[in-house]
Amino acid sequence: MVGALAEVLGPLLGAFLRTTVGMFTFTLVLAVLAYRTAAAAGSPGKAVLAAVLVLGLGAVLGGVLAVKRAILTGLRHGVARLQLGQRTLGALFARMLGVHGAAGQEAAGTRGGAVAQRVERLPLARAEELLKDAVAGLHKEGGVTGFFRSRLHRMLVDRVEALTLMRFRAEGASGGGVDLVKVQAELSVRVDELLVGVFDKLLLKFTALICLALAGGTFLIALAIRSL
Repeated sequence: MVGALAEVLGPLLGAFLRTTVGMFTFTLVLAVLAYRTAAAAGSPGKAVLAAVLVLGLGAVLGGVLAVKRAILTGLRHGVARLQLGQRTLGALFARMLGVHGAAGQEAAGTRGGAVAQRVERLPLARAEELLKDAVAGLHKEGGVTGFFRSRLHRMLVDRVEALTLMRFRAEGASGGGVDLVKVQAELSVRVDELLVGVFDKLLLKFTALICLALAGGTFLIALAIRSL
């Protein structure tokens, strides 16, 4: 699963370049507006200062957005095209069920298997503890793959953990405990679709917040410089 993350580098770099170009263009437009606003006070020096400050702010916020969009776009591609959500979910439940290898995974999916019988119903607290330990194990595994892949790996694992935890709590709300095999089967069908939705929302959220912050910062800079 960690190795498959290398296949998302192309879409990731493409998103980084597109975002960088887009934010550079947006920043230039805002810098011109800031220059004109500050120049209305009759001081060319103030107008240049306002434009420089806006360009600096745009460089910082644009860099943050480019990195965020690159990572999220890469993960979205991996989930939609490579089913990384299912792979991550399978790795988590393999650890929770104490299953290793193809034979163990087959047993975990069979309710008559010894593993399934042993852990079919667990108290919610115990299920959450197993999930936490499984996530820690996957984080450790991803930590040896290099900084960049490690970031992608950690974010993917954390998002799958969040979806799994929500399902555990919904299952445990009935008071009958958590059926690990049932939860895995249900999530496996939808986990990639759910993750794509999560990443789409995060992409929209980060883009809107950064662009609004840059526009608002430009407005404040222009007014502040003009009033000096």
